[in-house]
Amino acid sequence: MSSPQRSSQKRVRDETPPMFLIRDKTPSSLCNWWASFATWEQNRVFKHLKFLTNLMGIKPNRDLIEALVGFWDPANNVFRFKDYEMTPTLEELGGFTGLGRDLCGKRPAALRKVGVNNFLKKLCLRRIPMVWLNEGWVPSEYFYDRFGDEKVFENFSGTEFVNQLSYDAWRELRIFTFMISFLGIMVFPERGGRIRIRLVAVVSYLQSSEDHTILPMILGDIFRALTRCQEGEDYFEGCNILLQMWFIEHLYHHPIVVNFNDDWLNYIGCHPDRAASCNLPEGVRAWRTLLGSLSANRITWNYYWFPSARVMHMSTYRPLFILMGFRGFQPYAPLRVMRQLGREQKRPPIEDMCTFMWEFKGEEPPWESYAQKIWFGSRFSDLDEMVVDRERGEVSLAYLEWFHNQAIPEQRTERSIRHAVDWERENEVRVRETRREVAQEFQSRIDTLQEDKGILETAIDVQQADFEREKA
Repeated sequence: MSSPQRSSQKRVRDETPPMFLIRDKTPSSLCNWWASFATWEQNRVFKHLKFLTNLMGIKPNRDLIEALVGFWDPANNVFRFKDYEMTPTLEELGGFTGLGRDLCGKRPAALRKVGVNNFLKKLCLRRIPMVWLNEGWVPSEYFYDRFGDEKVFENFSGTEFVNQLSYDAWRELRIFTFMISFLGIMVFPERGGRIRIRLVAVVSYLQSSEDHTILPMILGDIFRALTRCQEGEDYFEGCNILLQMWFIEHLYHHPIVVNFNDDWLNYIGCHPDRAASCNLPEGVRAWRTLLGSLSANRITWNYYWFPSARVMHMSTYRPLFILMGFRGFQPYAPLRVMRQLGREQKRPPIEDMCTFMWEFKGEEPPWESYAQKIWFGSRFSDLDEMVVDRERGEVSLAYLEWFHNQAIPEQRTERSIRHAVDWERENEVRVRETRREVAQEFQSRIDTLQEDKGILETAIDVQQADFEREKA
């Protein structure tokens, strides 16, 4: 597993300011942290996050995300285009990430509060007064400063770590805190690079059993972020990279012959090659034009590597599922997008999905138990229901009639982000990250020079000793 390359997208010059901000760059500290792991440590992370860590090597496309938001139907959690609907599905994201295997038999991660004392105890840290810690978050560099570099153990062992923490135990915590940092930065991002301390509970839950899954939580937060940004929120608090990859893959035409190389199951790692062949537009306006003109016959409905012959399409109790996201509950109705699952698209049942959109306000036992009940009441569409031409998809006449009779959701008016102070906050984070990167680069060069100096001094001493012997 190689070290990912950080990247960000420059905005087209003639574009207006963005309507909202996204996570558009992977911090170098996170990449360096991952690269510093031994193979066995990376394998430990892979056991729980699978191919998610490859997101660090994908170039974010904020123009596409901004254009997609305008086509989002927040009442039904689907994108509504010219003559069809689409939405990310659990099976598709599971295929990307490797987290979708035996999904129906796994228990979704649930929302949990984490107090400051529990947070510090879990990480073997002393209690040091910090205002933001009491508010339930830490800066993105908090974990890296204490666990990111193998050299920092000695620096903090007598000041912030509890006395009984051994080096081996600290190395175990490095793996644990990397997963927290990665999820907080790349999967559940927040304005200003904040990482919520309740991610400690999420990672602990994943590590406690292989039957636990984080995939519904990821998809639920993507749905919430799309709705909130359409309502005027100025930061996309969801995994924008997974969202852009999901859509671009539906523009990619399948190869006749699949290249089964050593890394062929890593669909995130090889995504840039497929995206490069799609001739994608540049700029928000160009993307809006494309999205507004795309008809159903130009969409690749079912990925050629679609992983599931058996798909979850509804529950015994409802014609939908309730996803427990990181910040709230969101409804998910695969029956509206069965073409993406390789099945015939029929007229879906109508349900008021807004009643299942709940914000997280702490631990919510009644809502959680109801969501779990619906999840474990899953009903499946098996292989015998898969259509012959999965790429082009099949659709019933009743669905087409129903679709064209639906009211078109109101388009959000164009605007830039609401407050200049938001740009200021983001710039402060960028400046802090840049300073850190520069300092690390200089320190790396200094360390290299010091090593070279030591080698030269040793060689001089050896030569001097040889000279003294020959002289004697």
